[in-house]
Amino acid sequence: MRRETKGSLNLLGFVLQINGFLTLIPIIVAFIFNEIDALPPFLFMGFTFLALGSFLIPIYKEFEIDFISACFAIFLTYLSLSLIGSFPYLWYKDIIFPKLSLIDKLVNSLFESVSGYTTTGLTYINDYTQLPRSLIFFRSLTQWLGGINIVFLTLMLFMSPRGEGIRSLADILGFERITLSLKGLFKEVIKIYFTYTLIFFILLTFLGNIPLFESINITLAGISTGGFLPINRLDSLLNPFSYWIITATMMVGSLNFTLTSKIFGRRVGIVYLSEFYFWLIILGITSIIFLATSEAFPDKWFHLVSAATTGGFQYINIGELKDSHKSILIFLMFMGGSAFSTAGGIKILRIIIALGALKWFFEKLLLPERVITHLRIKERIIGEREVIQVFFLIIVGMLSLLIGTLIFTLYGYNLIDSLFELTSAFATTGLSSGISFMELPIPLRLILIFEMIFGRVEMIPLLIFFFLIFGLKK
Repeated sequence: MRRETKGSLNLLGFVLQINGFLTLIPIIVAFIFNEIDALPPFLFMGFTFLALGSFLIPIYKEFEIDFISACFAIFLTYLSLSLIGSFPYLWYKDIIFPKLSLIDKLVNSLFESVSGYTTTGLTYINDYTQLPRSLIFFRSLTQWLGGINIVFLTLMLFMSPRGEGIRSLADILGFERITLSLKGLFKEVIKIYFTYTLIFFILLTFLGNIPLFESINITLAGISTGGFLPINRLDSLLNPFSYWIITATMMVGSLNFTLTSKIFGRRVGIVYLSEFYFWLIILGITSIIFLATSEAFPDKWFHLVSAATTGGFQYINIGELKDSHKSILIFLMFMGGSAFSTAGGIKILRIIIALGALKWFFEKLLLPERVITHLRIKERIIGEREVIQVFFLIIVGMLSLLIGTLIFTLYGYNLIDSLFELTSAFATTGLSSGISFMELPIPLRLILIFEMIFGRVEMIPLLIFFFLIFGLKK
């Protein structure tokens, strides 16, 4: 066993045990709605989580989580959660995915599970009335856990707060710095997440006039910018109040946790505000374009916000939009929300760093060599390593989308619709142009699964995982 993987297994065991205990919640929901037939898959899944977690935790009683083992753990944990979490879908495979082969049902079950834990929201389920309510709640719960990034939060409890590993991981996962102790930050994020979940649940239930069960699920999926629905059509629940509450839920979910924490403490950093202002400017510009060229603007604006926050809630047929409008949504999804939030995409802070780096580079070319300049984003100095990581992630992300789009077009799918679907998967958004359906060729479904995991885990942890697995790192 490589040194780098020792702590990863303990961490994996810890996260699996957390999910094992949380499986009790959909089991309780099954009892509440008298869904006795739903108990076996949840009991089996919960037992698997707990048993495997209990086996892995004591393997190495003394271990250290460094940068390499953290990256290994992130990918391994998401993969394990998705595989074990696919069992409830497999249990109902004949109801959810009728008239398909066994291999199609296996792939679709994994697709649904990955889409949940990565907070993507793409789905092959056409009729939610067929699903037991405990399974509907489980889907929303997986997105809520994925949105809070339970894997990284757990890492905070194991990694050294002053080590290089946590700083490097923080750069990759997109937040500026850790100003509290790691355990303190863990508690702060949990507190904020629970608070927002409770607030929007109350607002949707009492002001939005949405039934209790649907309100719970929409809140869990909305604050995690997940996009799973508990009903067939979201617009059947929309009224002037619920429309704006759901919109606000997605927007708040895409805010930087550090910004939210500082707002609560009345200490708002300039960098975080710049990130938020940049997002508002981009949303404003695209809104003006849509307003000038679209009918039914409120519906289109809702989906603009859904794309910009990677929230993924959808109730119009995006496949019928103009290609120019789809292109705007593609750009918004790829950009994504704030760093260190529940949103996906490249993240706004990285876009700001990339633009600032280009400006800094050209300015440096015009200055004498002896003049030393630093790249600054407001009061923050950006190091060369972080700039390289930003451009690496943007370029590799775009390359993966281009390759995936090419493969989709070889199967006969429209270019812009293919790029839209792949960007939605990569940015963990969940908006669909109509390509994602249960009879989609298996290779294309696997590509979408890869993009969802790639978008959530990000490229550097993914590469390190494969380097370790195939022995490429000595």
